[in-house]
Amino acid sequence: MIIPAAFIGAFAVSAGVVAESPTDQGMRTERDVAALQQWTVNLEGYVALRDQALCEVRRRPATSEPGEFLEAQQALARAILARRPDARIGDLFTFEVRRALRKAIARALTESQTAIADVMAAITAEIVAGAPPVRVNEPFPWQLGAAMPPRVLAALPSLPQGLQYRFVGRDLILIDLDANLVIDFLPEAIPQPANQGTGTLRKNFID
Repeated sequence: MIIPAAFIGAFAVSAGVVAESPTDQGMRTERDVAALQQWTVNLEGYVALRDQALCEVRRRPATSEPGEFLEAQQALARAILARRPDARIGDLFTFEVRRALRKAIARALTESQTAIADVMAAITAEIVAGAPPVRVNEPFPWQLGAAMPPRVLAALPSLPQGLQYRFVGRDLILIDLDANLVIDFLPEAIPQPANQGTGTLRKNFID
């Protein structure tokens, strides 16, 4: 298993949800704003659950020993899973949230004149053949890579400490880093080009 360097360190209780990215401000509708507010509420609910799980896990000092780190990581994952055993796709990325985030990503790529083909090349460059599929409530398979194109990341709302976005193909994955756990994912977050050769976005992603 590949462990990102960002994982190494002591567990800390997550801070509150960070303010959303300024990208795309002024282009949002009331519906978009309401969806992003709901995203914040959804994240705060997960953070509260995660903080309860952290209270159950025996606190360990920072260590560079892989065995000790993995033991603590797995203990936190078990405590989280016990609190959301039936988690599934869309629990945090609800319908309106999915719509708003897809729209923000598509607009950012259009306005920056970034070709979808270039974005996908960056995302898929680190993928190792034979990696397992991504599933909610399971460890994130880092063989699928860890790239986050800057243009896309800038379009997304910021996350609380300990959570990160990752892409697998066109899907946006939400990961709890300290637990190495997939929390939710948003299918087809990156739009499919209307013309694969030009990188032009499908219109329905930005309407």
